[in-house]
Amino acid sequence: MKIQIIGFSGSGKSTLARTLDKHYNVPFLHLDNTRFYGDWEERTSEEQSIIVENFLNENDSWVIDGNYSSVAPERFRESDLTILLAYNRLVCYRNCKNRYVKYKGRNREDCPCTEKFDLECELPTT
Repeated sequence: MKIQIIGFSGSGKSTLARTLDKHYNVPFLHLDNTRFYGDWEERTSEEQSIIVENFLNENDSWVIDGNYSSVAPERFRESDLTILLAYNRLVCYRNCKNRYVKYKGRNREDCPCTEKFDLECELPTT
């Protein structure tokens, strides 16, 4: 089974990915881990694509959470199921704030950088 999860920041992509990973016992990849490193430094799209392509080539089944549609677009063709979490932007905003409070000053497993919440954060716009 190849599953990818897309949606706004704070929609629950990583939470669902962890649940599916445990249920199906398949490897999972958080795309934020391919995009960010250090103190919110960003890899290029090409670097991210190489990481994702290697993951796809190494695994027959997987769960991937994150958007970044320009990164390794073949994952869209290869996935058996794409789940779009399209929650109201205010719900996602609340979830982002709650996540910040929970992880303030720490790193989450789905993002290698210290949690922050500021104007640079990716907030839903629709």
